[in-house]
Amino acid sequence: MAVIDVLDQVSDLCSVGAKKSLDAMLSLGSKPDGAIEALLWEQQTKRLQGQINSLTAMVSKLTAAAVIEGLKDFEADLKTIGDTAKDAEARIKQIKRVSDLLTKLAKVLDLGLALLAAAAAPSTATIAAVVTAGTAVAKDD
Repeated sequence: MAVIDVLDQVSDLCSVGAKKSLDAMLSLGSKPDGAIEALLWEQQTKRLQGQINSLTAMVSKLTAAAVIEGLKDFEADLKTIGDTAKDAEARIKQIKRVSDLLTKLAKVLDLGLALLAAAAAPSTATIAAVVTAGTAVAKDD
């Protein structure tokens, strides 16, 4: 039997015990008027409340332990996912660098085309295009 199954079964037993303790506490009814009966009622109520608290806390601890134990089965897979994510991050950075280089190249080509256009047909518009393209190249660090 797997550890996780044992933890699950013990957790279920604790839950059942807490429910039975709660039922027993509720079956005590209202606090009696007599001094001795009231003390006995208080003692039983405190004992049952303590059991409920302990068993409920144990259920939480066992559930956490079961989750941790269950994750151990996937530890290698989780590590692989983490490594893949790191690799993907590095590749995304490389793609961004290539994209930035292609953008710079396009700006330089725009400048070259603007220069050719200005040389072939000098005008205010072609000179303005050279200035605009040159400014774009100069601003790109």
